[in-house]
Amino acid sequence: APLCGRRERAASRQMGSSCDTAFVCGVPKMGRILNSARSTSVCTSSRCQSRLRGVRGPRGALRMREDQLLGREDGIEAEALESILSDTRLAGKTLACVFIAASEAEFTSEAFHAAVDLAVPSLILALSENGTLFGAYNPLGWESRDDYRDSLSTFLFSRDSETGALLKSAKIGGGGAAIFDFADYAVRFGADALCIPMNTKSGLQLNQATSQLGSYYSALENGEKSILGAGKSSVRLLQLDVYVNELYAVPPEAAPRSRSSPFFPGASFFRR
Repeated sequence: APLCGRRERAASRQMGSSCDTAFVCGVPKMGRILNSARSTSVCTSSRCQSRLRGVRGPRGALRMREDQLLGREDGIEAEALESILSDTRLAGKTLACVFIAASEAEFTSEAFHAAVDLAVPSLILALSENGTLFGAYNPLGWESRDDYRDSLSTFLFSRDSETGALLKSAKIGGGGAAIFDFADYAVRFGADALCIPMNTKSGLQLNQATSQLGSYYSALENGEKSILGAGKSSVRLLQLDVYVNELYAVPPEAAPRSRSSPFFPGASFFRR
């Protein structure tokens, strides 16, 4: 059955069609689907497809698109994330994709922060040119503080090419400098554990990522010192997505006008 959100279910009832509740406009409902044997799918109703194409969120950045990595055949299914997110603030939550970069021109630190600076727990999923899927969990979210953030609950992960298991890399040496939250730099965990600057002054290509584990984050469970796969310390990315709890992916009419606004998600919505 088509799978929709509250508004879509109401509209569907008026149109005489039925909707399931495992997804919200193509976004897997983690708490439901992870305990279900059903395979993932995307709502095909014209109403939902219209929203998939056109919905915009905080600062015009919300993109619930069919090409997101979560739920895609060459990406990752929601079930595979169950164990790795079980002890996080995203466990059992409906995940909404707030940022997708799928071409080199879309990999910019400005676009990244315009979409993800919500100060809420966030999940990164990325796919490299060598076919490695990897990601990171940021329990604090981004705010462009131009400062370092401390955390012991943040982690990185990578999909093993042989077993398909998600291998974890935990923060080590205390929680200091776990996440670098700078406006001119997109993704940085530790000084070198995962770096995706998305800016030209870094000397890297816009869609280039580097990883070196062992100083700020532990080696993977298979002993690998990089989350980029095949022993590589640098790769180019085909795609990078960021997901948050759908509660904080607000519709355009509720998007914050400034960081001082009482409707800024990091200031108010997160305390619901």
